[in-house]
Amino acid sequence: MEHPLVSDAKQLNDQELADRIADLIKKIGQARRTGNGYLVNQVQMALESYQSEYRARLDAQYQQALGDTNFGNIINITRE
Repeated sequence: MEHPLVSDAKQLNDQELADRIADLIKKIGQARRTGNGYLVNQVQMALESYQSEYRARLDAQYQQALGDTNFGNIINITRE
């Protein structure tokens, strides 16, 4: 579920996105130590939004890498 207040995930570069994710993970730990369950839930929703954007970017990079690969020089090991 996406957090309604997270709207800037697409505008962040990869490093800023990774920094934001790391910061939210720290904040979840702090909220858990204080026993604030409501805050933990809210921060987890925001974290999921940023992680979803991060995964989408990684998937796009992976698909692009697969499309650019030249498999013409791979040895065929299938049995005939």
